[in-house]
Amino acid sequence: MKKKISLFLCGVFVSAFVLSGCNSSKDETKKTRKSRAKKETEIEEIEPDEDPAVQDDFTDDDPSYDDTSSDDYTYADESFNFADHSFTYLDGDKLQQVADLYDTKVPDHRRVEQVVCEGIPGSGCYDVWSDSLYFAYDSVNGQSSIEIRVDMYTETASVTFQLYYDDDRYYGCSYTNQRIDLNGFESFIDSVIEGDRNIIELYDDSALPAHAEDVKKDIPIVYSRLITVADNAFPELGFGLEDLGIDFGSKYRSIDPTAPTSQEHFAVNEHVFVNGVCSDCGMLWNEYYYEAIGIADNDMSDGWRSIYGQDSSYMFEPGDYVQLSSHGDDADIFFHHSDDNWNDENCRIMLYEQNGRLVSYINFEINEGMYSIEQGLVGFKFRYDITVSAELGEYDKVFASKEAFAENCEMYLFVTDNDGVGHDVWGSKTDDEIRAMFDEVDNCTYYTKDEILDMIWEHLENYFNSMDDGMVMLGTNLADAGINWK
Repeated sequence: MKKKISLFLCGVFVSAFVLSGCNSSKDETKKTRKSRAKKETEIEEIEPDEDPAVQDDFTDDDPSYDDTSSDDYTYADESFNFADHSFTYLDGDKLQQVADLYDTKVPDHRRVEQVVCEGIPGSGCYDVWSDSLYFAYDSVNGQSSIEIRVDMYTETASVTFQLYYDDDRYYGCSYTNQRIDLNGFESFIDSVIEGDRNIIELYDDSALPAHAEDVKKDIPIVYSRLITVADNAFPELGFGLEDLGIDFGSKYRSIDPTAPTSQEHFAVNEHVFVNGVCSDCGMLWNEYYYEAIGIADNDMSDGWRSIYGQDSSYMFEPGDYVQLSSHGDDADIFFHHSDDNWNDENCRIMLYEQNGRLVSYINFEINEGMYSIEQGLVGFKFRYDITVSAELGEYDKVFASKEAFAENCEMYLFVTDNDGVGHDVWGSKTDDEIRAMFDEVDNCTYYTKDEILDMIWEHLENYFNSMDDGMVMLGTNLADAGINWK
């Protein structure tokens, strides 16, 4: 029988708690948290003239200023040699090494380079141009962030900070005409904590009435994380951001960067899971997973729960993410990567209850040829769909070798017709006929069954390790669930 599926997709662009230990009770709390997607939408709605982040980065007096659109903007000379430039505070030789490293990692300069430190919730990122060096830290779900931009011409910096508390924010930056000296970051953070409006420009202080003490606790932790991530920004080079001539001070280094902020909640796993079942109390792993998501999101209300996972060094690039979701009787662990042409590479692990026991499958999906159906809805012309399943605790047999993996796969290649329905073409058309269909669509590449299996096999560590890292805040991993892939 021929396989066919609908290929319409909904498109969206771009404290420690003990959790139900065998003798513990549930933590019943509730909040409505702004998700990363919601925050991005709000930022997009800001008019250009009102966007403080844009105003802060460039001024008419700044040689790097350009009032053209981002699509047309030409950055300063990319061949600029820092080692030949005479700096007062910055180290030109080390800056050049960072610039060369960034060029190697991101040749087209279209994105930031991600920095992930083990034990630090969230991640850092950086980019470097001849006119500026950018570095930032962002928490797991975007509740808190701090970013700095160093102006190469003046050897001064601007800082922007943002903390979310439910629907309220503490959001501001350094004044445009009061740029920070490269040894003045610690003093500036003192002012942020004190709320000194002579030093900081606040765009939203709605969080202060109810969360003033939380702000005083959280800013030092967030800044400490920035320092820690900055210290480990360039492991290949053997030095960090401060070695470039930037002084973060010593005061906040005593703050534990792994400590949770008042917005963050991490589940503590008291269970001993063996192939998805607690050996002490018999709880199924998907039940724990559902509760852990509620704790991490600080929302224990019934219904669908979903959060973004911790970033991982195993991800392909900063735009990748792991999403952790559950309706209560299932567990959905989803890894997503999208390239510059909007072609997707996804891996999804599903576990669900069936007759009182857990069953599972793993689906790998490559989507190419994205097109718009209507506002907010997109589809793909081509979808590679590869699925494997096994008894929990026996996935090591499936992934014992590439040959074993191939033997256990169900493989389909769906091609969308004009009605949005995908028809499996493997088995009904030759490779040459299928390749001709791909050639008709821009930025699409046909992979044979062997080629697509090779690609997925090579990326298994990226998928599964990213999922494991993503569940750190839940206090569990794939092995607990019985997905013993290695």
